[in-house]
Amino acid sequence: EMNDAQIFGFSNMVDQAELEAGELAQEKASNGGVKEYARMMVAEHSAHMREAGELAHEAGTNPSEPSNDQLRRQHDQLMSSLRGASGAAFDSLYINGMVMEHQAALQRLDAAMNATESTELREFLNTTREAVAKHLERAQQVQGQLASNR
Repeated sequence: EMNDAQIFGFSNMVDQAELEAGELAQEKASNGGVKEYARMMVAEHSAHMREAGELAHEAGTNPSEPSNDQLRRQHDQLMSSLRGASGAAFDSLYINGMVMEHQAALQRLDAAMNATESTELREFLNTTREAVAKHLERAQQVQGQLASNR
């Protein structure tokens, strides 16, 4: 069960993770669709991070990042694989990672929406959920395009 500070912390962690991976993919991706997806990740997750920060500030909540989080550990593993990969292998690793991370984020968002008492935070999480579902759908489309290019 997450409290609001932990929900904001989780949100931050996901935004930072997608920014980190997206920035690397903008440099290293060889496929146009993957590069485009990475650009979208960087733009939308930076905007989301700012909005979440403003909301937390207004609520007087200090975000606390979950310690030793499973999603964070998986992300760190993904990043180290990505740093060692290039070309088509990089593209596949990145997009597969994005599918996995956005699926995991959706599950956690659902739990967070049930956990918070705050109407503002619940509305924000609902909007977030819609965006994350779109990111997942787009990642799956790019994944399909990569598979048919082989």
